Amino acid sequence: MSLLKQAEYIISQRKQMAEQAAADNYRKALEIPEIMEAEKEYGSVLPRYCRCEALGVIDEEKRAKYEKAREKRKQALKKYGFSEKDFLPRYNCPSCSDSGYKNGSPCSCLRQAINNIITESYGINVAQLPAFDYVDPALDEAVKAHLGGVYERMKKYCEGFPSTKFATHVFSGLTGTGKTHLACCVAKRVMERGYTVIFLTAFKLNEIFLRYHLDHRDGGRDYLENIYGCDLLVIDDLGTENIFKNVTVEYLLSLISERMFSGAHTLITTNLDGVQLMSRYGERLYSRLTDKRKTYIFQFTGENLRRIT
Repeated sequence: MSLLKQAEYIISQRKQMAEQAAADNYRKALEIPEIMEAEKEYGSVLPRYCRCEALGVIDEEKRAKYEKAREKRKQALKKYGFSEKDFLPRYNCPSCSDSGYKNGSPCSCLRQAINNIITESYGINVAQLPAFDYVDPALDEAVKAHLGGVYERMKKYCEGFPSTKFATHVFSGLTGTGKTHLACCVAKRVMERGYTVIFLTAFKLNEIFLRYHLDHRDGGRDYLENIYGCDLLVIDDLGTENIFKNVTVEYLLSLISERMFSGAHTLITTNLDGVQLMSRYGERLYSRLTDKRKTYIFQFTGENLRRIT
């Protein structure tokens, strides 16, 4: 099954669940005699009132009966803990009512469902990404104290997304300094704001590159198209992946270059410093990742937090 078909199925399941929940609420409410009586009375006057409204006929008697029946229904529902909204589906995506499409084009919720499939197929549970208000107990207290500034900056980045000064961010530093945790927080918040996000480790991204390189027909094209096109791509632990000849560096360079050219946002975490990046990936990729006009680099350490110059 293609990524699109899988995502469409997920969205359709959400729609069914929302509509079933609304129907169940209505059924439960009607099991209460007082609500059933009020509903019948409301249902008997509603068609005649609507007919007058549609024809532009002013009938004060029908209007009065309608208002009285509606208020009676409202009070009966309230008495037993219901409201009229309980009988309407609470769609996960109000923009498209969980249809997956808006004005004939794929809705962002459908595109994100595709991206979630990609992310989760490589072992990352999107639903469990931490939020900014979660404090990672594994982080050293000194590290937490020095991360305050970068957390605030990245919060502002998320709220301003995608109209931000820098579209590419690099978090560089030793293991355990909070890079991945913050990257997860950013991914979650941008996703919550309705933008499409893919979160992959460099190791898994490299697997996709290799899969596509060895067999273009083996689903790799769908994966790459979405990785190139998502609003925010997070690449975690750059430098931990194997280097496959004619694959790793070439595909990564193409991906980063294309996303920079199109203005798409990319966030990279790495344990490598500038010298190591240059040595591992070459001057062309290094120059793109350190271009001060387009990239903002944060150096994570246990002692200070500064922009690399």
